[in-house]
Amino acid sequence: MDPASLFAGLVFASLGFYSWQVGRRRSDARRLILGAVLVGLPLVLDGWAVWAVGGALGVFVFWP
Repeated sequence: MDPASLFAGLVFASLGFYSWQVGRRRSDARRLILGAVLVGLPLVLDGWAVWAVGGALGVFVFWP
């Protein structure tokens, strides 16, 4: 694990936790699932793949 992967994990897990909380409050299944995927993403992927997939999924957190 390099520092970039650790930072990516922190960023996308935090974004996933935020999405999960918003989805739980609004009863929005899409945001709940997206949050769970973003939280687990750093455990499955490493390196540039975390940034690519996390960035692509992170856009949908704020998509209406």
